[in-house]
Amino acid sequence: MSERPNPGREDGRDQTRHSLPVHSHALHDASQDAVLDVQAIPHFVRHAAILGALSSLNPGFSLTIKASHLPAPLLAQVDRLPGAFDYEVLQDGPEFWFVRITRTAL
Repeated sequence: MSERPNPGREDGRDQTRHSLPVHSHALHDASQDAVLDVQAIPHFVRHAAILGALSSLNPGFSLTIKASHLPAPLLAQVDRLPGAFDYEVLQDGPEFWFVRITRTAL
C-alpha cells in the first residue's frame, strides 16, 4: 500500500492517503479517510465496487474517491442506495477530482 501526504487538508493536520487496496479497517477508522483511486478498478465493475464499498460504511464514515472526471453518474447511483449519503467535492479538477462520500444514515 502506498502512502502520500494530503496537501489539501483545510485544518492543516497531516493526513495519509491510501491507494488500492483499501482495507476494511481503513473504511471504519475515523482518524483517516480512505482514498480509492477508481482508475485502478476495471471499468466494467467500477461502479459496482464503489457502491459495494459505500454500502458497507456505518453512518458517520466516509470514502474519498479519486476520479478523472466529476463522477455525476456514480453520485446519482449513490442517491438510490439504501440509507442516506452526503458528498463533498474536495478537488474539482482539472486533472483529478476528489469526492468525499459520507454515509449519514442506514
